[in-house]
Amino acid sequence: MKIRNSLKFRFLYTALTLSLVLTACSGDDDEAVKDLIKPTGTITMPLEGETFLRGSSIIFEGTFSDDVELAHCELSLSKLKSLKGWDIPWTPESDLVHLQGTEDEVSAYQAFKQVIPSDIMSGDYVLNAKLVDEAGNYIVYSVNVKIY
Repeated sequence: MKIRNSLKFRFLYTALTLSLVLTACSGDDDEAVKDLIKPTGTITMPLEGETFLRGSSIIFEGTFSDDVELAHCELSLSKLKSLKGWDIPWTPESDLVHLQGTEDEVSAYQAFKQVIPSDIMSGDYVLNAKLVDEAGNYIVYSVNVKIY
């Protein structure tokens, strides 16, 4: 009698465990397909090596696409070691350009929403454009520019 109850208990335990495992795994079929593909873009302005004068604006232009949904393009400026002058480097706050749809275009956009200050160091800078889609996938494009 004891053996029979022990076998019955093991059978029920195994069946219960197996049904829990199968139930937990079956939920994967219902999930939406995840977006794993990075967006793409082409920066048309500024041009590589383009020179900007203090008091002028950096104009940003480009075309962007994603297989599901674009989110934004974050512009930032970084300095290179070759800067000259007694002033400080230009380090504007990042600038967020909102995008929408699977394809979007930005034209005649004043980067950093300001002109280049007159009291900054001149020389080589890098304009970085971090293109992000709604799923958080991103790619960074960089353009070398000169500021005098």
